[in-house]
Amino acid sequence: MALSVTEFLDSSGGLLISLLVLLAVEVASRSGQVHLAAAAAAIPTGLPLALLIVASKSKNAEVLVDFSDAVLRGTCSTLIFALAMAFAARKHWTVPQMLLISYAAWFAAWIALKAAVDVAQRKEE
Repeated sequence: MALSVTEFLDSSGGLLISLLVLLAVEVASRSGQVHLAAAAAAIPTGLPLALLIVASKSKNAEVLVDFSDAVLRGTCSTLIFALAMAFAARKHWTVPQMLLISYAAWFAAWIALKAAVDVAQRKEE
């Protein structure tokens, strides 16, 4: 029995796309094209897959609104991660230090954005 597109994405799509992105980053890095490697790493691959999976599991439009809002919060947090990483790189910190400060910044942004959304929602009520 053939798999539907949704079944394939559920079972293997994430792995396949992740491998292709890692391969693109590796090839670009080996050829000295760090900007291309960074672009490949930043391509939104997980988000479209996750959207397809979430949408296939629920026909409720509000679920997609909640999902999209959480994705926006995560994306903003990822921007903060990248800013912290760039700051640490300019300070010539080690890779473990860069990752530590970047993840700390991501979690701080995630928590702060959640709190800000909660406050805004309470004001609307």
